[in-house]
Amino acid sequence: MSRKCFTALIAAASILAGCAGPPVTTHPSARLGTVPPAYPVGASLEPGVVLEAIPVAELSTTEPVPFYGTDLCASVPGDVVAPASIAATPVLSDEFGCVWHGAGMGLEIGAVPDSMTKEVEAHLAMANGRSTDRLAHLAWLRVDGHYAIERILKFDRTKSCWLTLDVSSPATMHVVVYRIDATGEATESDTDTSVNEVCPVTRQIASNLLDHIDNEQPGWWETGVQPTG
Repeated sequence: MSRKCFTALIAAASILAGCAGPPVTTHPSARLGTVPPAYPVGASLEPGVVLEAIPVAELSTTEPVPFYGTDLCASVPGDVVAPASIAATPVLSDEFGCVWHGAGMGLEIGAVPDSMTKEVEAHLAMANGRSTDRLAHLAWLRVDGHYAIERILKFDRTKSCWLTLDVSSPATMHVVVYRIDATGEATESDTDTSVNEVCPVTRQIASNLLDHIDNEQPGWWETGVQPTG
């Protein structure tokens, strides 16, 4: 199975899990049984701040979906992906997003067709054992004024660091970073390595991407085709 298909399956599983029940306000990382929270609530990361929970009552879906109707690979500038030492030319582009390969790291940026509220519900289901997905790591974050969910799935042998980003639209953006070998194949890793080495890169790319979106760069705000329904 290709890396892109594997990522699409992960996204689909998260969407299905979002139907499991209403969100609660407790910090889900504290309810992961044998998996302790990686960061204390209130900790400052580079970049980002760790939250106790994401307040779903504050979430909005009034903005257009970033990059909707555009070629995401062409719309994301090189300085956004630079923290992962990514090559200038993406290696894969389709309806799910864009994939870049760099020096030992792979990167994917794309969109999941569910609101941040649904994503919060899905991750709470994972954290509380109400989903077939199992978490190795989960944290609620605030990155550059946007809510974000950082997670690593237990069954993912690569221990990819996945950030789901709230962009106040009917969909969410995601940034995924993982280790690759010299051939571009994803390599096996462990949770501690990903939390300490891969997730900081993922957060920086997410911060750069959010800055790019907030600055209303050409290709999404003025020219993006509005979704219907």
